[in-house]
Amino acid sequence: MKNRNVSIWFIKRLSFALYLFFFSLLIFSCSSNKKSTTASNYIDVEKAVGSGEILNLSDYASDIEYIPLETNKMSVLGTIRDIAYRSNKIYVRDNNNVVKIFDNSGKYLSTIDRNGRGPEEYNSIGWSSPSPCGRGVYVLDSSGDLFLYDHNGLFVEKREFPKEEYMRFSSFTFLDSGFIAAAHALDMSAISAGKIKHTLFLLDNSLNVIDKKSFFQEGGIKTTMDGDKIISISISIKNIYLHNYENQVRFLFNSQDTIHTVNREAVFKDAFVLNLGKYKDSEAAPDHMPDNLSEFIKLSPPFFETDNHLYLQFDFGENAPEKVVTERLGINGEIIPTTDAIVNAIFNKQSGKLILLDRPSLNKKGFLEDIKGGHPFWPRFMGANGELMAYINAYEFDDAAEDDNPVVVIVKPKKQ
Repeated sequence: MKNRNVSIWFIKRLSFALYLFFFSLLIFSCSSNKKSTTASNYIDVEKAVGSGEILNLSDYASDIEYIPLETNKMSVLGTIRDIAYRSNKIYVRDNNNVVKIFDNSGKYLSTIDRNGRGPEEYNSIGWSSPSPCGRGVYVLDSSGDLFLYDHNGLFVEKREFPKEEYMRFSSFTFLDSGFIAAAHALDMSAISAGKIKHTLFLLDNSLNVIDKKSFFQEGGIKTTMDGDKIISISISIKNIYLHNYENQVRFLFNSQDTIHTVNREAVFKDAFVLNLGKYKDSEAAPDHMPDNLSEFIKLSPPFFETDNHLYLQFDFGENAPEKVVTERLGINGEIIPTTDAIVNAIFNKQSGKLILLDRPSLNKKGFLEDIKGGHPFWPRFMGANGELMAYINAYEFDDAAEDDNPVVVIVKPKKQ
């Protein structure tokens, strides 16, 4: 009987010890997971201020390609607004409200030019994007009309995003078999309140609204009064920035310290949270005010995401370690000095480390291009398969003329 009691006592002790062991493992496991999640989603900008280094492109990219775009009577480009790359075709939208298409060697193929007021024409291009299934090019008029043209510029179909009074659409992107669209509304009530309403629409492929979320931009409207009379109104609209990553869309709005995400199930949440610390503008300075010499730091779009990294750029204002002053011509012909206080940064999603990039040369930002010895590189666009892209003016690249089309740069990020 005594031996039996000892056995029961031993079993109870052993069970309790095993319970503590597995419980401690569970606690450790949960703590480890929490720490990992926090590290990969928390971007400590304040801690990084004052540091900086020159980074080699070869540490982050496996290859770089330079593609001079053909220049002829049909292909000549104006000021570039956007570049897309899908299925070995390069799509360039410029300030002339057209989209020109080139192959992956730079040869000119065709132009989407249907600017007008007819039933198959757009009034102006608010945004454009090649179709994911290769049907052609989608063109979004700012009024919310969505046109599809084939690669020869022929009309295929017209559909409409959901329209509300005074609403203007600024951009869209694809999410599985549907769309995400960004718009803003500006009416007298917004002017009176001094804020602009922005709306993000989640739509199915038939453009039915699955869900929508609204945000308000404070300080984007400045009204000058003389008694009860409005003398002038200054408006600065800061549109929602959209970026695809896997089966979700990242977006950035006016807060500047949080990158949000939405998935196909209409779940909105924070993707990355930035710690700006003492450099955060707590009172949200008016957006129409020049802030390149501000005491605050702001995250500025565009940003790009790969499996391993975020490619970010910040307006450091007076905190910028390297400021470059250039001159531009004003409306009245006066020379206006402009200070470039942008700082590029790369964030490692696994380690949680943020690295600020020093400039490889005074007037050039980005990575030192040590793969083929070209110009410093920093992405301005992203291809459909995750390619990082930029362009270089032809006269900067070689002995080409100033009116030659630019050279498109395509970089393949490393997988690990």
